[in-house]
Amino acid sequence: MTKHYDQRKEANRKYLATLDEVRIRFPKGQKADLKAFVEECGYCSMNQFVVDAIEHYKEAVLRDMKKNEEADREIMKKREGAERKDSE
Repeated sequence: MTKHYDQRKEANRKYLATLDEVRIRFPKGQKADLKAFVEECGYCSMNQFVVDAIEHYKEAVLRDMKKNEEADREIMKKREGAERKDSE
């Protein structure tokens, strides 16, 4: 092979070593629909769309978990207050 090819191959190998890889599978036909949607959203790559979508979903889930924890604490405070009144 040519020197340039070998250099490019080595650079790609080093770059890919810095990344984790996740494979996603869809039923036949959905890839084209997803690709069209990704392009409509203004993304240049499906990979970046998936990474952003997962991060957005993760943030939403964590936000909901925090809200639920806060609501649980409020319920516990009310219960404790009611139990104190009952015991007086």
